[in-house]
Amino acid sequence: MGRLVTVGKNPCSGRENGQVIIDVIPELERIIGKQSPVPELSAGAAQNRFNRLFQKFIQVFTTAEHP
Repeated sequence: MGRLVTVGKNPCSGRENGQVIIDVIPELERIIGKQSPVPELSAGAAQNRFNRLFQKFIQVFTTAEHP
């Protein structure tokens, strides 16, 4: 696999940000495989990246009918 892959909509596919989610949920690495290291950012930029990616990650599992 190598890149973050999920069924349906995926906020991280084809990008180097999959490791950000694995850093928080290490078990995902068993499903999506090793990810590329993420670029170093300033503390504020890293927090913004995490917030944006985690929100998109959660949206993969939710819909208007099933929040």
